[in-house]
Amino acid sequence: MAAAALVQAGRGLPGIDRIEIRHDEAHPASGAIARRLGFTEIERVRLPEGPDAPGETGVQVRWRLQI
Repeated sequence: MAAAALVQAGRGLPGIDRIEIRHDEAHPASGAIARRLGFTEIERVRLPEGPDAPGETGVQVRWRLQI
């Protein structure tokens, strides 16, 4: 899984104490991956510019993993 590989790479970088990822709330599968990797949802933010693509809500879900 690409996300797991990126998390593992981030853990190996000096000076990194957290990893954050973001996705539109219209994509709950992305949140499921974040949760499975140990991330915690930290906030939901409505983007002032709105959605980036059709089918998105413009609400960004932000996740954090403390290392």
